[in-house]
Amino acid sequence: MNKYLYEEKTFWINNKSQIIIFILSGIITFLLNFTMVWLYYGVCMLNYRLAITLAYFLTVIAHFFLNQALTYSSTSASIFPPLIRYAIILIINYLITLFINIIIAELVNLSPYFGVLFSNVVTMLLSFFLMKYFVFDVKYCKVVFANQKREKK
Repeated sequence: MNKYLYEEKTFWINNKSQIIIFILSGIITFLLNFTMVWLYYGVCMLNYRLAITLAYFLTVIAHFFLNQALTYSSTSASIFPPLIRYAIILIINYLITLFINIIIAELVNLSPYFGVLFSNVVTMLLSFFLMKYFVFDVKYCKVVFANQKREKK
């Protein structure tokens, strides 16, 4: 068997439960996000960019805590290091979300709801790996903090 295929298969086998929990928490946060966009855009008649922005920032709070507690079972004593790393991902994903929604709503002339749907799929795929290996990765955290302690001395 090809080494790459073996490693890919091993990754999915070793992380199956984590991937399933990530997908379930993603479905929950997607439903929250879509409901908030509908509320702000469809009911309150806010501009779609403002509606998406408000919904996005409310949703990511739930997303962070769901993934911290359930998906990655992070028991870090301090919430701030992963929260700072999550904020970096948040900014990247927000820019992707806004970019996709502008293309969908203004260039393709589809409803912003389609932009919300498509941008959630794109950012979900990116987020799993960034959160696993950057935000909640204990090994990564130990290396970074060890280097910071050495630099202070």
